[in-house]
Amino acid sequence: MITDAGSESVPTSNGNMRMPRNLGIVACCLFLVSLALPATEMTIGGRSQVMLGLHAAVISVGLAKVLMADLQGSVVALAGIGNAVFVIAPWMVLKKHNDIAISRAYAIAVLIALLLAVATAFTLSNGTLREGYFAWVTAYVLLLGAASMRARRTFGTT
Repeated sequence: MITDAGSESVPTSNGNMRMPRNLGIVACCLFLVSLALPATEMTIGGRSQVMLGLHAAVISVGLAKVLMADLQGSVVALAGIGNAVFVIAPWMVLKKHNDIAISRAYAIAVLIALLLAVATAFTLSNGTLREGYFAWVTAYVLLLGAASMRARRTFGTT
């Protein structure tokens, strides 16, 4: 950054990391909210039933072995397992310094989890996506932004 006098000033590490950290905190909060919101509405046995985000997450992880038998189930199971990126998100976002390889690997993991989350929309054959699903995907987008900004800002890469 160039000041009026023409001399260079280097932004502080604290100011440099504030945006990704805040974005990561918002992403984690939105993820927690998505667990309490209705994620999908399905017709089971002729009755319409709403499944909360927490139920969807638990079922997708709990049935991962069974669901891996077919492509549709595999996407849902892997998307549920992808929620693990939010388990470590507070540590990754709030930590002052991360190794460049760890930061980039985390950003890639978040991107894969986001793609799997979006893919679940195409595998839902007998249901309707609700606001919890969209909050969940939005949380992934925010977390991906935080992770990639953190990797770029921490290490000065572009």
